[in-house]
Amino acid sequence: MMKIIVKAKETSLKKRKLNSIFEEEVRQVSLELHKKEEKLKIQFWKNVNICLKATIPLMVVLRLVDSDVKTAMGFMYEEMDYAKVDFEVKHGLLDCMKILVKDLAIRKKINMQFVEFHYARGLFALNDAKECRKAMLPAEWWKMFGDLLFLF
Repeated sequence: MMKIIVKAKETSLKKRKLNSIFEEEVRQVSLELHKKEEKLKIQFWKNVNICLKATIPLMVVLRLVDSDVKTAMGFMYEEMDYAKVDFEVKHGLLDCMKILVKDLAIRKKINMQFVEFHYARGLFALNDAKECRKAMLPAEWWKMFGDLLFLF
């Protein structure tokens, strides 16, 4: 009888150990699946963001072209003229930089700073910098907010 009780206790102890091992494995697998699911969610929303960035300009153009307020062709010609002027200005700026700044490494740093300015990053992201763009003379604004450390 005693042997049966001892055997039953040993069996119960082994059963609890197996259950705890199984529960730990289930918890670990569940945790890994949760992490993978979070990564997939993040990637999904990044892809959604990319799709929106690609389609919003198209939707804006389609809405403007379909508008009764402005004729479609006139709008298209106006936008094409604006794009040509914008291209010419950028091209002229780069040509001037080639003339004024002979060192390619410094020109590269300047171009990198143009990117920082365009996307309003670094010092250009400050609210004061954004607010003062139109209120200050460009040279004064640049002295105040241009990241000179980036150039040297």
